[in-house]
Amino acid sequence: MWPLLKILTLIPEEMDSRYLGLGANRRAEVHLQLEAAAPKEIRKKTLGKDEAIQILENIKDIIDKELCNYEKNPNVFNLLIINLATRTYFEAVTKYEIKENYFDRIYDKSKSALSIKDFLIIQSLLQTNQFKESEFESMRLLCHEAVCKAIDENHSSLLIILRCLNLFCKKLPESKMPNLRLNQIYFCLQCGQNSIKDEVLHLLNNCCLNKATALAYFVHIVNFWPWTNRNKFYVLGSIFTKNSLQEFLLLSGYDKKDFLNGIRVSLYHKNLLAPSQSLIKKLSDRASDYILPFIADILTKGPEMEIRNLYTHWIPYVCKKDQLFHIIQQILKENDYIENDCNLEDNLSVYRSIILLSIFSKHVFNLSKLYFFKFSTELITNCFQFNLEVQLHIFAFIVDNLENFAIEDSLEFIYHFVESHKSVESSHFRNSIFAKMPTVINYTAKIFARLGEPSSAASITKFFKQLQELCEQNMNKTLYQPKIFSLKMIEILMNSLYIDNVKRNAKNCQICENEKLGSFLKSHNVINMTEMWKSLYISLEDTSTAFEDTRETTLNLMQLMPAQESNSSTIEMCKKMFCSDDIDKCYLSSIYARILLQNDPSSEDIRLLVHDIIARLDTSIKSFNEDPLLACKSKAGHLFGYITALETIAKSRADLILKSISKILCISESIVNTILDMLSLSNTTYKQYNVTFEDMDQSLEMLIARSAYISENHEEDRKFLITSFWFSLRACSDIASTLGCLMVKTSETSDDDWKCLQACFHIIESILIHTRHKGAIEAAGSSIGLLTKNITLQLPSNSRAYSLLCTRVQHLYQLEDNFISTSRRGAGFSIMILHIVKNENKRSGYILQKAVTDLLKILNLQSFEAYNDYDKANCDRIEALVLHYLCVLVKDAEIKEAMSPYYSEILMATVKYIDSAEWTTYNASLQLFSSLVNKITAQRSQCGQCDLEDRTLNWEPSDITFSDILRKFPIVCDYILSYCLSKTTSTQSILLYLGFLQKVEYLNENKTSTLPFLQSFRQLTWNLLSHQCEKIRKLASSCFIRAHEFTHELPLILLQISEILFKVKNENFFEGLILTVKEGCLKIKHESRFMPNIDSYDYLMEKIRNVIESNCRQIKPWKVYTLCKLFDLLLLLNFDQKGVIIKNVIKWKTNDKYCIGYDLWLNCIDNSTIRLKYPPLITWSDAS
Repeated sequence: MWPLLKILTLIPEEMDSRYLGLGANRRAEVHLQLEAAAPKEIRKKTLGKDEAIQILENIKDIIDKELCNYEKNPNVFNLLIINLATRTYFEAVTKYEIKENYFDRIYDKSKSALSIKDFLIIQSLLQTNQFKESEFESMRLLCHEAVCKAIDENHSSLLIILRCLNLFCKKLPESKMPNLRLNQIYFCLQCGQNSIKDEVLHLLNNCCLNKATALAYFVHIVNFWPWTNRNKFYVLGSIFTKNSLQEFLLLSGYDKKDFLNGIRVSLYHKNLLAPSQSLIKKLSDRASDYILPFIADILTKGPEMEIRNLYTHWIPYVCKKDQLFHIIQQILKENDYIENDCNLEDNLSVYRSIILLSIFSKHVFNLSKLYFFKFSTELITNCFQFNLEVQLHIFAFIVDNLENFAIEDSLEFIYHFVESHKSVESSHFRNSIFAKMPTVINYTAKIFARLGEPSSAASITKFFKQLQELCEQNMNKTLYQPKIFSLKMIEILMNSLYIDNVKRNAKNCQICENEKLGSFLKSHNVINMTEMWKSLYISLEDTSTAFEDTRETTLNLMQLMPAQESNSSTIEMCKKMFCSDDIDKCYLSSIYARILLQNDPSSEDIRLLVHDIIARLDTSIKSFNEDPLLACKSKAGHLFGYITALETIAKSRADLILKSISKILCISESIVNTILDMLSLSNTTYKQYNVTFEDMDQSLEMLIARSAYISENHEEDRKFLITSFWFSLRACSDIASTLGCLMVKTSETSDDDWKCLQACFHIIESILIHTRHKGAIEAAGSSIGLLTKNITLQLPSNSRAYSLLCTRVQHLYQLEDNFISTSRRGAGFSIMILHIVKNENKRSGYILQKAVTDLLKILNLQSFEAYNDYDKANCDRIEALVLHYLCVLVKDAEIKEAMSPYYSEILMATVKYIDSAEWTTYNASLQLFSSLVNKITAQRSQCGQCDLEDRTLNWEPSDITFSDILRKFPIVCDYILSYCLSKTTSTQSILLYLGFLQKVEYLNENKTSTLPFLQSFRQLTWNLLSHQCEKIRKLASSCFIRAHEFTHELPLILLQISEILFKVKNENFFEGLILTVKEGCLKIKHESRFMPNIDSYDYLMEKIRNVIESNCRQIKPWKVYTLCKLFDLLLLLNFDQKGVIIKNVIKWKTNDKYCIGYDLWLNCIDNSTIRLKYPPLITWSDAS
């Protein structure tokens, strides 16, 4: 019996990790396909050669089928099937000595390039060790050429080829690897797919084994990539995997302090923290003589932001912590430091000390127990004098070092800390305390088990009794913070100590010790579960203190304890809530239904309750139809209470509700239709379309006016009625999705269940399409998403339920009249298409692919003729609707990776509609364009200002480059450039395009020639500096600056502009040049820090000041606004406010007829705070 064939046919336990990582359905699919190729009978006997050949043919068919699947839809392709089939294939070939030529096609010498199928086969052969060694070198070179081509063409095969290349490197690590260009590596790092980034970093690690290659990369990026670029850290991390920092600094001539302070920049940028971790890990291991003193310096002398981010993001990755502590000990001169008291009035000093103690608690304890206890005592004594962050660090320090303190003192401090902070509003603070409680509980249980009852019982019992009483006192409070804190704390205690089957709360948890402690505490009446359950039960009825998460936590707690109310009593409470006219209390019916189900009621009780609910619903619907306000106010007419209770039962005891599903769906459909009709009472003109908000308000007013109930406050009653309607619609959509999920599997074989599933879809779809209420739409969107997920996970793509999904999505954009009410934008239609698409089984993605392809086809058709039909005056054009659908899909973060391959086509389709005369189309294209720009340019968040003060950045770095966008969007870039060159006076579209390109940077690529697009774009933005629109001048100045390399090109350009600045007669151009110099100075200021071979910022500013000083003169009177911009520039350049230049500029004539506010501006010139708009460069302790 062949081991691999056994794997293929029978034994999932023996599958490799990739197989076990698949879902159950996908594993079954693998089994079915491979079972067909290699049936079970082959285990029982040795096959004949003809039979073996037949099995090989079957395996070939499977491989060919999977390769075809990739061409149809890469998302459904499964490489595992090919790998397993390939192993079996070669095992059979070897065993039966069959001549193999099936895979020889990839070695065909006549091929100048390999196809995607070839790469898939190469990948499989390399993973199964069946690749011909004689072909290694030639195929590896072909793979390298293919990678370069795939990058330059932004081809979808890039990931597969990168994997092949990495497999070649793994097989022959000693072979010389052709190098990728840095801009190609950069492109891969900028890809949205993490898998591509991981593969290219792996490939880069292999490339950097060659010292010459690694040094060339190092020299280029330290000279031309700014330290605000995250990809710089990724590449440096790969370079120093095997190479020496000391050697590279010596060979490149780069200053060590500049390099280390460049790394330090990452502590001020959120998007740089993760990329810097890998670099820190590798340098602390291989270049510890450099990096460890640098880290020690930050910990001992750095500001709070640096220490905080270093502690959180770097310390877990630092190697050789013993050596780091030794360095810090020397810096602080530990002996003197121990003898001197810490300055407890200085928060930074305390914070620094706590961080050091937290990192090196064991080292400090072993070095000086006296100092450790002395400082810890002071921290505990003065803890509540510090700010909350410092207090939290003290708490964490005490908990992490419990073994070094007396258990009595520790527990007393922890209790007082919990008591003092139970009402803190910060959820992070609250969750940080909860995260430490398992450590406290487990350590206490360990001490109790070790020392026994007599020695530790009193203090332990006191601590847990106090904690329990504190929580019970606050769990029914009106305020949210103490309430949720107490409930969550009790939940932790219950799961860790008191329940029958204690749960493991941490890796080092000893359940037997926790059970022993819990039994002891229960025997000493620390907790009374009976009374607590009753208290929680009573608290549920108080809707004034109800919050969504507190109620959910309460129910979870009650489930952990024995119920203290009979089932009959709970059923009565459930029925009582049905009859309440209070909306919040009516909602409690589902809560009491959950409590009932938690107590394991009899099937008969549930059946009777279901029957009673349905009977009550029939009665309530009649009175609701006649007069909804009267019914809801006085006749127990809220409908949602009944529906939510039924849904709760359906989730837990579906078997008892199956016979009533058809009836429940009929009732739900009736409720939905009734409410939708009521909300459109006033909509008589456009009855065939959907209601607006105004229609809904008017309809509600009509219902109140017609009602037999005398309303004293119409506004309050409208809110009351719409809330009841909303809850009812949400309940109907929820129960439709719940029941629909029950019907999914059987819908293929049972026509009745198929009809029920269709009814579920219809209910949810009606809410999405015909209501305008945001809450109802969002609830229905979630419901249809849940139903979609179940269908696409459980059924094949050729099932009728799957087809129904596709049909409903297509119906949204393949409308007969091509028009939909304007009230739908941003509402049900887009929510529906989004939730169906994003919840499809990710391995197929068929619905998304079909939907996006169809939407793009619609946009690329010839524009529709303008319509004049009055009846359709309140409707969207179909192209506006389609643009909005695409906008919703582009915005959603969950499907970003699936949508990214379509960005280029979507962007091209969008720009064609930006100049549309139809407002709805223009508005939709504007929103879509903005969403695409945000996704493409990867908006970044900062830790704050890059200097030592937390202020807004004056210059925001960007990682996307011109090379990137020209690879990804070549046609779009050419279109935008052509458009701007031909229509330089068209303001609205140029603003959009410049807003996009303003986020793109030019990085030096070590080429002799510049990109033609870049040259044209530079010329365009230079011309736009004189545009009549100020916003365009502002954007053009930013684009012009970003389009130039900042280390060599930009300083020269700024000096040249300064030379001609005061010779310009066109005022718009004069202002544009001022803005350009200002933007250029800000860019150089932020990006030239710690860069070699570049003049210092201060030196450049001095040269610019000298040029301006020698040329500063007024050609003609300027506007006040222009002079104000000039003042801004002069202040940025640090001209003396009392100096000659500013005094002369103040005397210049203006050409404004009325200079309103100019005198106030001049007075502000003397205000020194103006300078703070432009903060100074970073000056760290060792950066001078």
